Amino acid sequence: MEITTSTVYTRERLLKFSRFHFFSNTKRIVFYSVLTVLLFISATVSLVHGIINKSFNSYSYYFILLFVLTVLLDIFNLFTALILPLFTVKKAKSLNATVEFTFKDDGFTMKSYSELANGDNFYAYSAFERAANKNDELYLYFSRNSCYIADISELSTEEKEQIKAKLVENVKKVKWK
Repeated sequence: MEITTSTVYTRERLLKFSRFHFFSNTKRIVFYSVLTVLLFISATVSLVHGIINKSFNSYSYYFILLFVLTVLLDIFNLFTALILPLFTVKKAKSLNATVEFTFKDDGFTMKSYSELANGDNFYAYSAFERAANKNDELYLYFSRNSCYIADISELSTEEKEQIKAKLVENVKKVKWK
């Protein structure tokens, strides 16, 4: 097997990865959602209790403060996930880099044509923590937050299936949509 595809790391592609990466962490999203709902209920009950009894105790203020802080934390998370990348992508060293991937049986070769790096590098599939495919964008994670992005939209269905099979065989966690 030898399958070659070329990818340009455009601003749109890097932003798409940023959004994918944020929303693929479902544990964090569920945690913050549950926390926000629980604190909202607690703050509402405390507020209603205070209004009915015409007195607020320290717990009422405590739950309301926690709710406000949680909402601020939620806003901060959304800001760092959706707004901040709009500015940071402009400074990314990989912006507008052209990368050619050649997938083989034991791994892939990556040729980079950019100011950041020029030359060939070989990576075994087993060196990656996880891989994900969404809308013909293949994300090959070499660390928790960093990955290579391969555009596989021009490949045939058979070629995509061959790459998928190699990834499933060699990478611990693979999501393919």
